[in-house]
Amino acid sequence: MKKISFLIISLFVMLTVSGCGNTKVLTCISEEKGNNMNGVATVKYTFKNDKMTKAKIEATFKDIQMDDLATNWDTYKAQLTEQNKPIKEKGFKRTVKSNDKKYTFTVNIDIDFTKVSKDTMDKYGILDYSSRSYDEVKEEMNASGSMTCK
Repeated sequence: MKKISFLIISLFVMLTVSGCGNTKVLTCISEEKGNNMNGVATVKYTFKNDKMTKAKIEATFKDIQMDDLATNWDTYKAQLTEQNKPIKEKGFKRTVKSNDKKYTFTVNIDIDFTKVSKDTMDKYGILDYSSRSYDEVKEEMNASGSMTCK
């Protein structure tokens, strides 16, 4: 009985310490200030057992400067939607939303590297980071100078 109790306690401690499915999220932010608009992008990379499994990207365009923005907003929004057409394929989803009162436009992209095909990745220019570790991605993104990751 002592051996079984010891074995159960040991197994519980091992599972607790090892994290059983060790999942981490790396959040990276980029802010771009332009002449006609500003943009903020947030990327959340999910790693399981130090292998990237998902990426969630939210890019918002705001502070848009153009003549008669209120009058031309619907046309401008339609152009942005056309450039970022909503897509739903296995392992890849792109959606758009806008705020007609604040004149903001947001593109959301969700990638599940465990499901997305190489053809879909090639078709939409998705870089395959799935073989890189948490530390490698964090270092690479911070070194690029365009994103800050924590």
